[in-house]
Amino acid sequence: MSEQRKENLPLFDYQASRNTDPISSHIAEEKITRSGVRGKQAMRVYGVLLEHNGSTSKELSQYLGGDRYMASRRLPDLEKAGMVVRGEMRTCTVCNQKCVTWEIVNG
Repeated sequence: MSEQRKENLPLFDYQASRNTDPISSHIAEEKITRSGVRGKQAMRVYGVLLEHNGSTSKELSQYLGGDRYMASRRLPDLEKAGMVVRGEMRTCTVCNQKCVTWEIVNG
């Protein structure tokens, strides 16, 4: 991915927390977005998905060191940015249940 694409990612032009979420969720979202952590996490997930295309969020978490929640929160950011799409469901190698897979958008 080019440096320009990384700089211009439209990842955070929407509110990720729901109106029904507690105020603490909105505060946390603002903090992680403003600090740049959200973008860095999204790019880490994207980089791992480049290597393991078609993985579930739990599988990606294993590759990232075990933080399932980070991967599962950043994948929708990448999806809204048009960088990944939800793939077919299959049995996850981590939890042995049917889970959605994630795929890189070609282009």
